[in-house]
Amino acid sequence: MCNTSSKKTEVGIITIIGENFGNRLQNYALQEVVKAQGCNVETINNRPINYGIFNTIKHKLKDQGIVCLIIETFYALLRRFNFIGKKQLINHKKEAFNQFNDKYINLTDYWISENNIPKNLDDRYDFFIAGSDQIWNTECRYGSSIDFLTFAQKHKRITFSVSFGTDVLNDKYNEIYKRYILEIPYLSIREKSGKKIIKELTGRESLLLSDPIILLDKETWLILSKPSNKPNNKYMLVCFLGIITKSYEIFIKDIAKKSKLDIVRLFDISQPKHYAADPCQYIDYINSASIICTDSFHASAFSILLNKPFIVFDRIDKFSNMSSRVETLLEKYNLQSRHFHNIIDREQIYDIDYTHVSKIIESERSKSIDYIKKVLNL
Repeated sequence: MCNTSSKKTEVGIITIIGENFGNRLQNYALQEVVKAQGCNVETINNRPINYGIFNTIKHKLKDQGIVCLIIETFYALLRRFNFIGKKQLINHKKEAFNQFNDKYINLTDYWISENNIPKNLDDRYDFFIAGSDQIWNTECRYGSSIDFLTFAQKHKRITFSVSFGTDVLNDKYNEIYKRYILEIPYLSIREKSGKKIIKELTGRESLLLSDPIILLDKETWLILSKPSNKPNNKYMLVCFLGIITKSYEIFIKDIAKKSKLDIVRLFDISQPKHYAADPCQYIDYINSASIICTDSFHASAFSILLNKPFIVFDRIDKFSNMSSRVETLLEKYNLQSRHFHNIIDREQIYDIDYTHVSKIIESERSKSIDYIKKVLNL
């Protein structure tokens, strides 16, 4: 099908839909780029499983075993304790994300789940794109067939910069992932480790593409941004999704003290005016910061896109190694010096050369758009 005909190509996106800044902004970026090719685009509201406490426990027991489930429950109880008395703030954050989705994401008015696929879903779209983000992460998506587009005819199945969210796939999913992936004609992946997993599972090659946020330029993101509750003083932005170790905390506070910076912890519920930010304010927080300290892939990617000084720390996660995501990102843009372990002296913290990056971004952007045009037959 071609967008030169009277009928526009209809494209459905399957991705994670949650209260995560990077996730919502990558969804927006992919939507806008596909729209720019002359297509109608919808993001399909989806849940990987039929949610409920018993279903969730069943899947976690299957994947992680009883010991890991107990550990995860302990962490969940700690989070619940930290959230006591802050329900209004949590609801405010949810509402901020809902408003972003309503304004910027063309979401379907229906939901699908593993056991609830509308009979005519395949007929509604010419193509389906799975991606980006960690839709193949077994710890949060449980190997859902939805994320492999099994409800669609094979020639309609496309992946764009998908991530396994880990460097090593859980062995329990090898056979089912192999079968699902072999049925997808167009494969693109976000990390080298994912490319390796696909090769080892199926013998197939996959195209390594950047996260969708790279597809939109700096000016476009700044237009989307809106004023945040940032301090009047200069500040360091701390964006950690994993555990901040004692050594990390000492390092962060030392930089802030010597540079006379306030510390804004964007994911910390103890800083309520920052915690309740929406995705548009997230962009402003990064763009206005003097430096970003993070273990987040998307915070790192936006730092690069907005030419900000940043330091990347290894993600300390309970169960899996996620280092390949950031390693691939830093290597692609020749910015390995921004890794925490490569910061040798304090002068290096703010001394970052972005002169070579714009050409790499343009090349990555061109490669991704060419791929989109090819797989959508445009």
